[in-house]
Amino acid sequence: MMRKHVLFSTLSMALLQGARAKLCFMLYQMADNNLEYYIRQDYQELSSSAFVRSTDAKTWVYHDAYGGQPLPSTVDSVGRSIPGNSGSSYVTYDHSLGRMRLDTTLSGEQNSDTEAAVLNFLTHAMTDCLANGYDSLMAVFSSHGGGFAGYGGDENVRARHRSLLQPNRQVASAIRGALSSVSGAPDKLDVIGFDACLMQALGAADDYMDVAQYMLASEAVEPGHGWAYAYWTSASDSVSLAGQVVSTYLSQTQGGGHQSPKVLSLISFEAYSTFVAQLEGFAAVLLERIQTDQTLHAFVSRARASTVAFEGIVDTVGTHQPSAMDIGSFLNAFAQMCNPSESSDLGSALTALRTAYSDMMVAHGVGPGTAAGTGMHVTWPPQGEYQRNRALWDTILFTNRHYATNSAPNFQAFLEYFLSAATPGSSAGDSVCQVAAQPAGQPVNPSELLSRPEANIESTKVTLTAHMAPRVDQVVVEYAVDLSSPLKPFLEDRGYIPSDIEYLYLKGGDVRGSYQGNTFEAEWNRDFYFLNITGQSKFEAIYVQDQGDGSKAVPVMYFPESQREAASAMQFLDFLFFDFEFWVEQGARYGFLTFSVDQTTGEVDNNLILFTSDVGGTAFAEKSRSDGGLIIPLIYVHAFIQDRKIDTLPGGFNQTIIEWREDLDYHVIARKADVIFDVIPSTDAVVATMYGFDFGESDSALEAEFFDIIRPDRGGFADIDIATDSSSGMLKTLFALGVAAIFCVLHL
Repeated sequence: MMRKHVLFSTLSMALLQGARAKLCFMLYQMADNNLEYYIRQDYQELSSSAFVRSTDAKTWVYHDAYGGQPLPSTVDSVGRSIPGNSGSSYVTYDHSLGRMRLDTTLSGEQNSDTEAAVLNFLTHAMTDCLANGYDSLMAVFSSHGGGFAGYGGDENVRARHRSLLQPNRQVASAIRGALSSVSGAPDKLDVIGFDACLMQALGAADDYMDVAQYMLASEAVEPGHGWAYAYWTSASDSVSLAGQVVSTYLSQTQGGGHQSPKVLSLISFEAYSTFVAQLEGFAAVLLERIQTDQTLHAFVSRARASTVAFEGIVDTVGTHQPSAMDIGSFLNAFAQMCNPSESSDLGSALTALRTAYSDMMVAHGVGPGTAAGTGMHVTWPPQGEYQRNRALWDTILFTNRHYATNSAPNFQAFLEYFLSAATPGSSAGDSVCQVAAQPAGQPVNPSELLSRPEANIESTKVTLTAHMAPRVDQVVVEYAVDLSSPLKPFLEDRGYIPSDIEYLYLKGGDVRGSYQGNTFEAEWNRDFYFLNITGQSKFEAIYVQDQGDGSKAVPVMYFPESQREAASAMQFLDFLFFDFEFWVEQGARYGFLTFSVDQTTGEVDNNLILFTSDVGGTAFAEKSRSDGGLIIPLIYVHAFIQDRKIDTLPGGFNQTIIEWREDLDYHVIARKADVIFDVIPSTDAVVATMYGFDFGESDSALEAEFFDIIRPDRGGFADIDIATDSSSGMLKTLFALGVAAIFCVLHL
């Protein structure tokens, strides 16, 4: 169901009720990029908040602008409005004026992604704060975030669109330098915070543990509105304010409705050290055992496949398993699946690790429509994604000193083995897991990955169940419309001879499932989704990913205003032979729309927001409608036509290009599978597909079972041989022309 929750530990309550102090709040706003629109909003919210007016707080802001507009609600030392400036400024709240006051304008265009820029600002702000008795130090960094890859993304005029992130070690070094150079400064900040995407990560926290007592950040991408600054009230110290940040961020809609994903946590670095030590102990045992224990290997794979995960900066849009894997979710899933004995070395290590992880979380929570993350992620790509781009992942995970999680070498060693190794042979009954991967009486043919799936078809839902071989790493379920019959007469009309193996399926999305022992089960509510724009004749079937807990994502390509003319001029063949690399070079970006579905009522919450990978084509951030631009939805198909395999249709069957504007209303509409036959009578069937993956064996990496959900005048399963030719050819045009004609009437 739709939910919002905030959890505060006993430690946090004690801290929030502790001795009063005066708070020095230092906000580093790196707005010299495509986030300026949102960061200026944050500045306005902060300047009007009750918090900034509190005499218990001293506020300092570093603001590096992009467009050069005057800072809102800001004056000079005598109360006059200040002119616009595309450079960098130090601003403070002046209690005597009751306004934000410009303190310093830095000369020349600053590159805010340098250690010197961070060091100079923090030194300036700390010196003033400590001299005036504000000794509870909290530094917050607001801009793009990439987790292990760092923070920032300054597009200064000397290198506009350079879009590099500042490494975490460099930011930490600047903090350390300021603390050591300012008279009276403590050894560490009380709180370091990131109003940025993905920063509550194992691969980022390890760089900051020596410069702060606590860390406040999101493990997922953040909606552009960021933290709810306007709702902050007085706070006597940094930890008290951090508690307010968590609760207000999750509870306030900040414009019309809750956007997703919303997840935020405050961790204790003292407890983090214990957590890392326990992680290292667990990883060492796991690595030793998994090399010979087939059952254990299966449950690690399946726990990873079922774990809550968020889009990381290296992920391919549309992946079934993003790489920012929630740690607590994995530990819970693995404990349930494997259930190692408490008396075993793995069982005791797992228990200690789960306890340490929980103790580390001072406060955390998720908002409505967000998958139930537990507070921190680690970069752990699915095995299939790793193998498709092994050189890149090896650099990120194991060899790059800025990216690799060097504080956890045992975990790194386990991950490197697991991602690259094949499933071990039989455990011969001596598995450390107390749950068998394949219980007696439910055998799977040794040559197969999945047993014959069973489908329990009801009027409101379909439950799909299959048994897995022990070597199965992951199972994916997708639903689709079978349009093979409408395709064949189209080919005949154009002089081609259809063969019996040709087929065409329009995919509607995927469904998350659950793993129990050797059984996989997924439940589909029979809904297909369509994107409608009020007042326009845009109505397109979309592919929707199920991210869990009502959270949904739609893969798209985004074209900025600078590419409007070129994108609008695309012709039919440009869609069919869509050159992704070319358009990315021209400024287009991969992205995804997010929305949510109330799991109690099934109603769609049309809180659509667009995330794009605008920073170097990597870090995801919300794209404001005020930026304009165009969207092309990425529609996935399963088709084999005239010896050609086709899997993606940018723009769908109608070559849809969608305006991204403030004055348009976007709605996702759900329609039951039964409606498809009323709209397209020649439709063959609504089907579901269950894919089993064994990433350790290249010759059996994929196995699929197709089966009918609805097929007029025909029941049971539909067995279809899967064509494997991945080449493309001119005949892509043929099926698209025909299906475009079929789907042009799909205005439900």
